[in-house]
Amino acid sequence: MKNNTQGDEMSSKWEIKDGVIYTTLLLDQEVETQMARLENLGFKISNKAREILRNDPIPILMAMEYKIAILKGSDWNTVEKEAEKRGFTKAHHQLAPFIREKISDQDLKEMDLSFLVIPDRIESDTPTQPYALTLKIGPNKYGSFIEPVPCYPNWPCNTGFVYVSGLDLMPKFKNKCD
Repeated sequence: MKNNTQGDEMSSKWEIKDGVIYTTLLLDQEVETQMARLENLGFKISNKAREILRNDPIPILMAMEYKIAILKGSDWNTVEKEAEKRGFTKAHHQLAPFIREKISDQDLKEMDLSFLVIPDRIESDTPTQPYALTLKIGPNKYGSFIEPVPCYPNWPCNTGFVYVSGLDLMPKFKNKCD
């Protein structure tokens, strides 16, 4: 198990088992609140990514712990087949702000990954970008980012594709309405 720290508030725990990188996420706040938190910590979220995260109905469950599985690969179709074989489901793009805080740029380096891709395809609404988009998590020349990118069939060999491992969601605290 790795335990890496970036700053006082950033802690990331992950492990590699059978060639898959695993970590857990606790969704303890709304996506909008998490985006503001990231920006206060110095992370950047592109305007298009912000729009995508704000305008989509929230299918993720709050106050739940998600077990995340990251598959390393370059061919999207091969990675998707491997994820299906292992029983993983596609991570929804609204997990991106939580993953971005959980996995630091240093963690990505230690995992031998340049960036993460959430393979939840988002249809572009602009005629100049008539292809599906996905969210890329990781550093770029401007800093630590969440940004949409085209869904390429082939990616660099050091790409990590994010999935949810099983449907083993456990409540971590009581609903305020109970």
